[in-house]
Amino acid sequence: MSAKLLTLAPTALDATSALNIIDDLRAKVESGKVIAFFACGFSADDENYVWSATTRPATRLRMMGSMSNALWAMHNGDVSSDE
Repeated sequence: MSAKLLTLAPTALDATSALNIIDDLRAKVESGKVIAFFACGFSADDENYVWSATTRPATRLRMMGSMSNALWAMHNGDVSSDE
């Protein structure tokens, strides 16, 4: 299993760009390329929000591994685009 981290897009600077990133996630889920996701966000008041879903069975351990890879990459600035 590969641990390659792919970002959906570079940093979005406005609401339209942010929504385009969500549309890209939707397309990848619809095509079957992404079978599970976990996304988090926060408000201007630092309220935390979390969304997650799977389209077929996936273990929590596998999801936690993906999240750990994302956190490591974010911490180290080591992300790449799949475009």
